[in-house]
Amino acid sequence: MSEQYFVRSSGKVLGPFTWAQLQDLRKRGRLHEFHELSSDRISWLPAGSLPELFPPQPQGASAPQPTTAAGEGQWFYADLTGERRGPVARHQLEEFVTAGSVTQDSLVWTKGMADWRPAGDAVPEMFQTAPRLRSPLTPRTGRWGPARVGLLLTAIAALVFAGTIIFSTVATVLVLLDANAEHSAEGLRQGLGIIRWVVIGLYVVVVVLEIVGFGLCAAAPRSSGTRGVANTALVLAIGHLVAYGVYALFADIRGGVGNNPDADAARIGAILLLLLLAVSGLLALTYRFFFLLFLRGVALACEARGTAVQVTILTIIYGALIFLFVIVALLGFLGRENEAVIVVAGIGSLLLVVLGLGWLVWYIVVQFLVRAATGRRG
Repeated sequence: MSEQYFVRSSGKVLGPFTWAQLQDLRKRGRLHEFHELSSDRISWLPAGSLPELFPPQPQGASAPQPTTAAGEGQWFYADLTGERRGPVARHQLEEFVTAGSVTQDSLVWTKGMADWRPAGDAVPEMFQTAPRLRSPLTPRTGRWGPARVGLLLTAIAALVFAGTIIFSTVATVLVLLDANAEHSAEGLRQGLGIIRWVVIGLYVVVVVLEIVGFGLCAAAPRSSGTRGVANTALVLAIGHLVAYGVYALFADIRGGVGNNPDADAARIGAILLLLLLAVSGLLALTYRFFFLLFLRGVALACEARGTAVQVTILTIIYGALIFLFVIVALLGFLGRENEAVIVVAGIGSLLLVVLGLGWLVWYIVVQFLVRAATGRRG
């Protein structure tokens, strides 16, 4: 045979190899029956299905029956990480089932099978006698417990955040209407000041809830591969809270460094406050992005593919909302002396609020979906 062949093992593709090289690999014990072969990297077959490479064993009184797959031959299996292992005898496979390292969803293969199949279909009798042990990712083992509480806290934080946006928008409109009716600049200033402090207080509650939630989410099972992004979100959220607290301290409580009678000092103080606000905002946008990555990782670890797709879409929309926010902010800043630009910026702000609230509602729903997914394992 003059064709070239590729070998696939645990998702890795090696080659190309000639037929002679495949035979040599077989002789040296580096090519096994559970490896997959292809000549076009599209269609794959178990190497054991090719009698030219793995000659069938001498037959006894009768040809192999369909029940060969449940016989005492050599078995190959995929462990809980997806790594394909073997060969092992049937009784060893049964021990793995009893221990929980092979579940009904684990793929297995033995000579006589056309392809890898879930163990629950290939050897269902093993699961009729053996207790069904849960995977290490199963929340009932207790490993998902802290993360589930963390997901609940972050969902509550998002609810409070949505309520804060609604309160701020409605209260501001009411104060502006009342001030216009009374023609009172002092009433407008006092009203907006009260709203600002209420919003600051509510926002601090939101961030604190998120920080505690991220800390609990960082205790997710190590095998889920989500601890890194959860810890990153935690560190960034703490940094954001500190930066925002310092900004509020100088800009709101003490009237801002920029109130210094020295013009140069006032200018420098205003620039520093602006930079501090920018850093705080950047940290806020970034840590929520990493938390979205955490949600996607949990959904994938729990095999909730549909939820993972929703998180991906949410992340893309999140980026689009950030872009819209930057555009509206620039319009408001650069066109503050142009009435038409101010109107456009105002409309953009209202649109951003509506879209943001819609995104938050979906974000909250997805968090509960991810949390539910951790409860369906096993």
